[in-house]
Amino acid sequence: MTDAAPNHGNCRACGAPLVHTFVDLGLSPVSNAFIKREDAGKGEMFYPLHALVCDHCWLVQLSDVTGAEAHFHDDYAYFSSFSASWLEHARRYVEDMTKRFALGGNSRVMEIASNDGYLLQYFVQAGIDCLGIEPTGNTAAAARERGVASREVFFGHDTAQSLRDEGWQVDLLLGNNVLAHVPDLNDFVGGMPRVLKAEGVITLEFPHLLRLMAETQFDTLYHEHFSYLSLSALLPVFARAGLRVFDVQTLPTHGGSLRLFVCHQAAAHAATAQVAQCLAAEQAAGLTTLAPYTAFAEAVRATKRSLLDFLVTARRAGKRVVGYGAPAKGNTLLNYCGIGTDFIDYTVDRNPHKQGTLLPGSRIPVLAPEAIDADRPDYVLPGADPGGAQPMKFVAARMPGVFLVEPEQLRDDRGHFARTWCEQAFREQGLDARLVQCNVSYSRQRGTLRGMHYQAAPYAEAKLIRVTRGKVHDVLLDLREGTPGFGKWQAFELSSDNAAMLYVPQGVAHGFQTLCDDTEMFYQMSAPYSAAHAAGVRWNDPAFDISWPLEDPILSPRDQQHPLWQHQPNAGDPT
Repeated sequence: MTDAAPNHGNCRACGAPLVHTFVDLGLSPVSNAFIKREDAGKGEMFYPLHALVCDHCWLVQLSDVTGAEAHFHDDYAYFSSFSASWLEHARRYVEDMTKRFALGGNSRVMEIASNDGYLLQYFVQAGIDCLGIEPTGNTAAAARERGVASREVFFGHDTAQSLRDEGWQVDLLLGNNVLAHVPDLNDFVGGMPRVLKAEGVITLEFPHLLRLMAETQFDTLYHEHFSYLSLSALLPVFARAGLRVFDVQTLPTHGGSLRLFVCHQAAAHAATAQVAQCLAAEQAAGLTTLAPYTAFAEAVRATKRSLLDFLVTARRAGKRVVGYGAPAKGNTLLNYCGIGTDFIDYTVDRNPHKQGTLLPGSRIPVLAPEAIDADRPDYVLPGADPGGAQPMKFVAARMPGVFLVEPEQLRDDRGHFARTWCEQAFREQGLDARLVQCNVSYSRQRGTLRGMHYQAAPYAEAKLIRVTRGKVHDVLLDLREGTPGFGKWQAFELSSDNAAMLYVPQGVAHGFQTLCDDTEMFYQMSAPYSAAHAAGVRWNDPAFDISWPLEDPILSPRDQQHPLWQHQPNAGDPT
């Protein structure tokens, strides 16, 4: 790759000529343009996926803009509410912002790109007046069914002025993962102060360019994302609109994101040290120099070679590979690498709007998650993760939201190596990837029974469980009231020999009986222990009739005395 390329127009932020390539991924279809089975014989439109960097303001951007209408239409396939982890992220955001900015019954909130009301529903539940701005008709309709008022319109200066004329000025204006989707950054940001009260706050979340480059996350490049953002590139955009950044938070979402807190230039919000720290980190990584941008393309090519090597090796060994998840980023990866059904038989996704379709470009079928449970393939690549040289196999259990996770063991004469945790892999599955506490449970005697345990909301917890010594009969009990699986249980055998792990979502009680002496279990938890919220179901509660393999279990007094289910607190929101 050369340092300079032919002129590709002007920077959409500052207007300077664009001459430096960041990465060229060739031609690719629109990433969320899923193909109906009846249209399988029709052609597709492919567009250049060529990103450049402005050497004046350091904004990374696509050279060819297909137009927002090509992506955001009434058949839009992405519904935020089908990701359990994203719903939890939204709930915690509402809780945090309500507390930090003292939002209440007299406050007003507006979300740009509000999708299906996944976030604003929590403000509605809190009695806070809110409005969603969402251009896609099907998701806006879903939001209204949740009681979230929504306008089907693109946001910009003109829309903002119309809303202001109607009397809409808000205490909190938010946009999660929308800024990168905007063709005209200056018009979009320029509309924000029109609808913001004098002391109001804007929060914006977006994948951080720093993490994208450090971890070679090239699969986050697709046509819906016109820009790839850093704090350094955005500060001048906000300044032109009379806005300033007063706080920055780093988030684990989407491979590593930033949450910016923005206000009017004259507002009283004091700047935190995190703003300067974020800028310093970007400068230390060279994001205000050309060198790291021009080196990125070779790292992308190396990742492509690694993934293809794994897939070719698996096929030659007679192994079957499928995907889990059908995110837009996966389509970028598949099309750049030239991967189709010759390597991946199918993928599955929890979103019913994607099930029964074909992935754009690769034409890989999208099925429901139950297909994996019935089919039992050799490898499951979560979210078509490019970092899958040692993939973990995710097998959906009969109980919704539960997964048996089987680490791929790399063996040689010395022993083996296996990856037992990958935040990105779990996040791509739509699972709770928070890790706040780890626990070890040791049982001396065969027949020891511990359970059935859970924590009540708001400390409801997801767990990742594995046996590091011995063997157990592990039991899960679905306590998510109002769901089809409520009251049903499912058992698994976990051992140090099979090395399988069990992902247990919120709202599911857990227990086990040891099948041998000297058994040790390791837990990873998504929420801290809270004695006030710790609860349990009696191991032999007749309401559930759980079957245990060994008679006369060894129990603690506490587990013997758990009350029957009708006396229990709520086990947490369904996952």
